[in-house]
Amino acid sequence: MIFTGDISIPFAGGINFKGIPSEELCKLWIGNLEGSLVDVNEDKLNELIGKRIVFNNVEAIKELLQTIPFHAFGMANNHLLDACGIEESLYNLKSIAKEEFGAGQNLSQAGKALLVSDKSRDYAIYAFGSRNINCVDAKTNKEGSNPYNKWHVLEILNHAVNTYPNRRVIAFMH
Repeated sequence: MIFTGDISIPFAGGINFKGIPSEELCKLWIGNLEGSLVDVNEDKLNELIGKRIVFNNVEAIKELLQTIPFHAFGMANNHLLDACGIEESLYNLKSIAKEEFGAGQNLSQAGKALLVSDKSRDYAIYAFGSRNINCVDAKTNKEGSNPYNKWHVLEILNHAVNTYPNRRVIAFMH
């Protein structure tokens, strides 16, 4: 399994993803999608770039997926709401058939596990975003990231150990 850090690609054609060893491409890839995922026209794209907003363009992520087979993206990050609301990013991820975790329209959705299997091992993965770097915490009725604070993390992980006794539990922090 391979975890990657911040992915922020505002336009297609800007990065050459060649040279990744084929044995690595066969692994399960999980990435941190830093920022919103937007599907915008050229004018809106230029406006967002001009504002120096951190975001991802749907076409650029589709291009990335042609080379690197990401299974899912963690969404708990400090730029999650910079370019659009979470609902738009979630819709765009579904349109490219990728799973997400770590953020949502409310705390329950943000705190859900990504359940995956890799080489006969099962995992429950949770993403958390810290207020120390300006992540917006999801609340009962408010969109945002799964909160990275001591008591919440312990509650989630203890619950995971009891709910998924045969899975390895991973905390993916941002």
